Amino acid sequence: MKRTMTIFAVAAFMAVAGFGFTVASAADTTNYAFTGQGSGDSSTCGPDWANDTYTRVFKVYPEQNVDGSYRVVEYFTNGHFVTLQGPSPESCEAATSNLVSAGVTGNFHGNEVIKVTGGTYSPSGAAAWDGTGGTAGFISAGFGGGATPNVSDFWFKYHTGNPAACAKTWINAATGNAGDIATFCP
Repeated sequence: MKRTMTIFAVAAFMAVAGFGFTVASAADTTNYAFTGQGSGDSSTCGPDWANDTYTRVFKVYPEQNVDGSYRVVEYFTNGHFVTLQGPSPESCEAATSNLVSAGVTGNFHGNEVIKVTGGTYSPSGAAAWDGTGGTAGFISAGFGGGATPNVSDFWFKYHTGNPAACAKTWINAATGNAGDIATFCP
């Protein structure tokens, strides 16, 4: 009897320990996807280096954090860019004189982690967002006009297969940028 109890206790402990580090399930979040989105894409110099089109997916964690804020992760999927002539996206931060020609195409994907304060989550408001106003527009629709979004982390990867490009991949991230999209690299 004692041996059976010990085996049962060990099995119960292993079951609890094995599930102690679970990640939030899909049921703990709500996803909102909006296709046909677009915007200009600024460089490290400030002006837009490309025009982007993409699908925007907001993953909302509806349970409030201890401080009353909400967590939202915004994903940019199926992204495509078309460059504008001028400084390349990384040229200012890298202190280069790299340029990009107009009309270079490529793809990208990425995400932003957003902390929303001063609002109350409304699933119906989020679902009814009309696609205007970008990230701030969605936050206002889904959390109210008094809500404030703060991007705490971001990561984007851009790539072109254009043979004229001397720099074909750019990583734009909160932890630092790397590479470039450029057609003139002196």
